[in-house]
Amino acid sequence: MADGSPLTDQAELSSLRAPVCGIFGCDDLQIPQPTVDAFRAALEAADVEHEVISHLVPPAPAPAKHNMT
Repeated sequence: MADGSPLTDQAELSSLRAPVCGIFGCDDLQIPQPTVDAFRAALEAADVEHEVISHLVPPAPAPAKHNMT
């Protein structure tokens, strides 16, 4: 990762010698899904063993209302 974003340059990734695991949020504003897709494609092109997961996190439930009377 460079500056918090995954590398998408096949040449840079091809030097990796260990498997890569990337877990990303589908709605992440810092690392958008097209960047995750490019990361996955670059790992495949560089023939790096990898598992890249895009996880959809459900919205948090609304807080319960308590009757304080």
